[in-house]
Amino acid sequence: TEVAPISYLNRLYGGDLAVLWLDAHGDLNTPATSPSHNFHGMPLRCLLGDGEISLVGQCFSTLMPSQVIMGGLRDTDPPEAAYIEENAISVLTVKDMENDAGAVSRLILDKGFNNVYVHIDLDVLDSGKCPWALCPTPDGMGTNALMALICDLKTKLNVVGISIVELWPKENMDIGPLGELVKICTDI
Repeated sequence: TEVAPISYLNRLYGGDLAVLWLDAHGDLNTPATSPSHNFHGMPLRCLLGDGEISLVGQCFSTLMPSQVIMGGLRDTDPPEAAYIEENAISVLTVKDMENDAGAVSRLILDKGFNNVYVHIDLDVLDSGKCPWALCPTPDGMGTNALMALICDLKTKLNVVGISIVELWPKENMDIGPLGELVKICTDI
């Protein structure tokens, strides 16, 4: 779901778009490197102009690695980790973001961007406290830290879009704490 809006917004803003990819996973595989061969592990790589040629060809535009800031990575495949290093993609840890809600906005502003799109895969949140993710992953950030980060971005940058993906609610599960996150994210 991210390929169309991000590639469109990147074209609309003439490349003045940072993409904050908040996710436990890299989503940087290609069909050749993906252990699962599921596209949900490949969209960011596609947005960077690499991967399945028929999908890359449908992008309105492609991103440069300097436009991407990854946050909360905790479970990357070796080819994804190599791609991040080879392309000098900025990465912030859970601790970086929890200790300083303004770390992301400062990094984006230092890179010279005015606009930001925020991708939130719910597995960026700690699975012990936030069990709503499709692919839950331990040691993630708390919802309060995520909301503080979003609020900070909204005061310092033009947030042009936010997505919340991979919700996996189970019967009788209390997803109430997500309500406040959704409210903060939809008020842009």
